[in-house]
Amino acid sequence: MRPINLLPPEQAERASRRRGVAGLVLFIAIFIGILAVASVFLVGRAVRAEDDLMAQQDRNAQLQRQLAELSEAEQLRRSYDNGVEQVTEALTVDVAWGRLLNDIGRVIPDRVWLTTVAGISQNPEDDETDPIEGSGPIYGALTLGGVAFDYPDASTWIRTLDSAEWDSVAGAWVTTTTSSEVGGFTTVNFSSAASLTADALSDRLENRIPEVPQ
Repeated sequence: MRPINLLPPEQAERASRRRGVAGLVLFIAIFIGILAVASVFLVGRAVRAEDDLMAQQDRNAQLQRQLAELSEAEQLRRSYDNGVEQVTEALTVDVAWGRLLNDIGRVIPDRVWLTTVAGISQNPEDDETDPIEGSGPIYGALTLGGVAFDYPDASTWIRTLDSAEWDSVAGAWVTTTTSSEVGGFTTVNFSSAASLTADALSDRLENRIPEVPQ
């Protein structure tokens, strides 16, 4: 059976319009709700992104400070290495002259006295002469002048200077000898020379450079 509408047509049309308006309002409300949820979500993401950006900037600033500190440490390390290089270069051929002179005074024979003592140090790498057999590299030279009562006494001095008991020198020889007279006694003036070995070096290089961890 077909339904029969007893309401006036105008009232039915108004009811239909109200339902349409209500549906539109509901749609707009739902759409606004969706927009609100989306906005909250996007704002939350923006806030988190901003927090992450600020945290990253803080980490970057911290890393920059650490890099600056490391740069200072690296500069100090370079200064230390340069200082070690200079000290090493200066003390590589550092002859212990005080000990050497003390040894000279200890080994001078009774009938000989010295009038002049001169010494020079040198880097073996700069020496073009062949090293003395059995003595190793040459680190310098000694030149000594003196007086002996006789030629055998001068020979005794050379043998003493070149003896195995004194490892600081090697290759000793007499360069000149002349006769003279002192207080009515005939004497021999002589000049002698010898090369300095590694035993003549000091140990200051080992004791002057502190150990610094890398």
